[in-house]
Amino acid sequence: MRCKICGEDNGPVKKTCGACGAILAGETINNVTGQLGIRNANGSFTPYPTDGIISILRAQNADLLAALRLCLPIIEAEAMASHLTDGFRPRRNKNDDILDAVKKAIGDIP
Repeated sequence: MRCKICGEDNGPVKKTCGACGAILAGETINNVTGQLGIRNANGSFTPYPTDGIISILRAQNADLLAALRLCLPIIEAEAMASHLTDGFRPRRNKNDDILDAVKKAIGDIP
């Protein structure tokens, strides 16, 4: 967290600036409770509502799943190509394991 008074770069859980002692206001993690929230200019801490954090995580999860779906054809092609370079032997390899893990993550296989 950057100090708005002197510009010093401080850690994410610091309450006051290590250089000038000013209260660090902004998004932070409470170093006592571990909650994510906002440190106010007066030094008080306002935690984010739990449902707000859950909705943020759901949005991030949706973005990650969308990215995995975009990558799936490339991962499938890599798995197929690995069998070609392996002399058409149908045994499983690490690429098949990666493909299965991605498919499971996006819900294509149980």
